[in-house]
Amino acid sequence: MLRAVPGFAELEPAVLEELAALCTVRPITRSTRLITQGNRADSLYLVISGRFRVSTDTKTIAYIGTGEPIGELAFFAGGPRTADVTAMRNSVVLECTRAQYDQMVSLHPGISSRILASVAARLAAVTQKAAPLPPQAGMITVIVGANDAPLSEAFITGLRKALAGHADVVLHGADDLPSGGRQAAPGDWLRQIEQEGKRQILLIEDAGAQPDWAAMAPRFADSMFVVAPPGAAHPSRPESVEIRDSDPRTDTMPQLVITRTSAREPITDSATWLNGRKVSLHHHLALDRAADFARLARYICDSARGLVLAGGGAFGTAHLGAVKALKEAGIEIDAFGGTSVGAAMAAALAMELDPDEIMRRTSRMFVSQKAMRKLTAPLFSVLDHRVFDTVLQENFGTGLIEDLPLNFFAATTSLSRNRLDILRRGPVWQAVRASASVPALLPPVISPEGEVYVDGGLIDNLPLSEMRQFKAGPNIAFDFDIGSNWRVEANYDALPRPMGALAGLVLGKTARPPAVRRFPRIGSVLARSMAMNSRRRIAGLDLGADVLIALPLKPGTSFLNWSDGQAHFDLAYQRMSEALGETVDMEHDPMARIRAAGAALGRRRPER
Repeated sequence: MLRAVPGFAELEPAVLEELAALCTVRPITRSTRLITQGNRADSLYLVISGRFRVSTDTKTIAYIGTGEPIGELAFFAGGPRTADVTAMRNSVVLECTRAQYDQMVSLHPGISSRILASVAARLAAVTQKAAPLPPQAGMITVIVGANDAPLSEAFITGLRKALAGHADVVLHGADDLPSGGRQAAPGDWLRQIEQEGKRQILLIEDAGAQPDWAAMAPRFADSMFVVAPPGAAHPSRPESVEIRDSDPRTDTMPQLVITRTSAREPITDSATWLNGRKVSLHHHLALDRAADFARLARYICDSARGLVLAGGGAFGTAHLGAVKALKEAGIEIDAFGGTSVGAAMAAALAMELDPDEIMRRTSRMFVSQKAMRKLTAPLFSVLDHRVFDTVLQENFGTGLIEDLPLNFFAATTSLSRNRLDILRRGPVWQAVRASASVPALLPPVISPEGEVYVDGGLIDNLPLSEMRQFKAGPNIAFDFDIGSNWRVEANYDALPRPMGALAGLVLGKTARPPAVRRFPRIGSVLARSMAMNSRRRIAGLDLGADVLIALPLKPGTSFLNWSDGQAHFDLAYQRMSEALGETVDMEHDPMARIRAAGAALGRRRPER
């Protein structure tokens, strides 16, 4: 049995005999917890007989049976226990304490290296399945002008003020960078300042006047921000220092900062800056707006805040109420993403529209203009898409995602490639339409390349993982509190035949008997199915620094009842405002405030 323990298999029989003699046989009765999560790993166990359940927060993650080891990774690595282990029936284990193991190692020193090699191999296998990490700016960042253009005085001044609020950052301008005979050689100087443990920002104020630094700094940097000056020509190809740090193999794709003189200037033609450039993100910055510099500073310091919005039809107005409360609390959001109606609300927020204005437009679209009420012959869809498409174009215009003031993405399902696609380029309204193509209700969107797009909620109704790959920094995810015990008092046998169903559509609720009126309709079933899908995905995700909040909804409403949109907005705004009002003492830490507010909302679940 000891041979079954990773690292013991290669030991000589005599050594295994000694180890077996040192260990202790322990009977474990049914339901007894052998290991408690968070405790010190003082013993290693081997199951002689019986069966054990491994769990975290009541969720089963593994079963362990006869001949298998228990707790070997934490024991050998010296860390705390990562899960609870409970006997499922009367069992017997062989226990090896830390003292017994140390005694064996003192007699046979070669044991330690063999066991560590085995543990390393197991950890390597786990690493192969690990989720990818988000992009990070890192500890050394270079900021340089696009095509070696000098940085403007307004940009340098604004960035200095914004970075002054980050205690862990040191900004080095032209006067701070060593040159000629000053101090150490540039490479030695960079290695020296890195030892300080703070983020080092190298500001190449004029690449033409600092050619040595412009050429050398990117090779020592973890990341680079390229600044396009206002009013400059839009070259289709980057030149000089920009292309030397653009290497996806090293995860050092630059971020592009497109500046303009005033916030009043419209943002246009961003695509020509992006075409031909390999960049991970691009940002728009008005030189006269401090908030834009503060946002850029958060991206530079890996602390940009993202907001992810779930799909859910008319429930999406709750997103707006919650965001209004965040804005009134002074909590800024730097990037937006979402699925279906969440993508629509995220796009409008990325346009920097006021939540109340977005709410007014939403009511006009779906209540006054009845964008989701006009039926058609159900060959391609139940609803006539032309009405929906028209109001989307009226509200989002012909603008491109590239020209939005804030970063945005829409999640959509590609039926062509059986995967979730993230849309970050092209017309805003088309991205929203593709993300919100609810199957059966609306026809799919066909891209110019022939890609078939339907609602992103089929795969991920709350694309938090995609936001994590989009940028570094903490994220907020808004889902909906739809309850967990959905029951309907309806008579399945009373469902009408085709002509009766058609009459119900034409004449409305009055033509349907009460038992049929309560029967779940297509929209409600789809909405709840997508919500369940997102919850299953989120349940298996380690939130880490991110915050998941289930927004309250007006009880007894449905996915397509847009008449209740204002009620959802008002309730979410009220509850979020109250929850944030209890966290004013955390103003120095916005994410801690949001986390506490989310916990307060969770304790006040509305009755269903």
